[in-house]
Amino acid sequence: MSPTDHPHGGTRHRDGSRRGSVVVGVDGSPSATDAARWAARAAALRGLPVRLVAVIRPPSHDPRRTGRVRVDGRAAQRLAAAAAEVAATAPGVETSRVIARGSIVTVLRLLARDAELVVVGSRGRGPVTGALLGSVGVAVAESAACPVVVVHERGGWGLDPDDSAPVVVGVRTPADAAVVRFAVEEAERRGVALHAVHATGPGAARLPEAVERLVRDVGSRHPTVEVVTRVVRDQPAAALTRLSATAQLVVTGARARSGLAGRRGVVHRALLRHGRCPVAVVAAHRTPS
Repeated sequence: MSPTDHPHGGTRHRDGSRRGSVVVGVDGSPSATDAARWAARAAALRGLPVRLVAVIRPPSHDPRRTGRVRVDGRAAQRLAAAAAEVAATAPGVETSRVIARGSIVTVLRLLARDAELVVVGSRGRGPVTGALLGSVGVAVAESAACPVVVVHERGGWGLDPDDSAPVVVGVRTPADAAVVRFAVEEAERRGVALHAVHATGPGAARLPEAVERLVRDVGSRHPTVEVVTRVVRDQPAAALTRLSATAQLVVTGARARSGLAGRRGVVHRALLRHGRCPVAVVAAHRTPS
């Protein structure tokens, strides 16, 4: 079956089925380049194409002026450079390019509807260095219809610094089932162990029976993956940030919460800001595949 283009970011086959893509935010920054390399490898592991997206702001002047052409030309150049990085990292992975005008968060949310992953860098170009993609990562991770990966700068991500490093997942309650499923599938694709981490805070270091059952049940469906359960007496954000230094990917949820601190928890935000490896956020409102 030969696919035809689908407007939202996947490709639709003639039988009506849809193949997702790995969507990458591109802004020409070194961090976005790292994200494109990481996304290329993730797409190769999944057998999916990469969709490179550059978002430019609407012009504040007459669009017929040459300033608009100059901005669009720069976006096209950045996409071409990102496509070259994908080709060098994962030859054979298909790429497509999109230039959109408006809010980068809105555009990525839209494209996430038919994507398998959205990938952005942790730092980007903007009025304040690091603010653009950093804030975008949080906003998209908390609202996108698919998992979102934020790639932190730790050298080139064409290959992970240590391909044998584990995937780490933070698991707090049975509500984290979708998070654990995503993590074990990622570990299986990469042929590495999964470390399921339950942080208890300063209290007793014991694993709740319901959490133990969840990890065991999910792991039993993936017998080739070595699942290591770890109970850590530390705050979840601190524990996962520390473990990110020796992981190739950390997976966490973005569970809704109430209180003066806001409607969402702080663990994933701390990881997105301070993590030392790519961080995948699987929001609690998503329906697991």
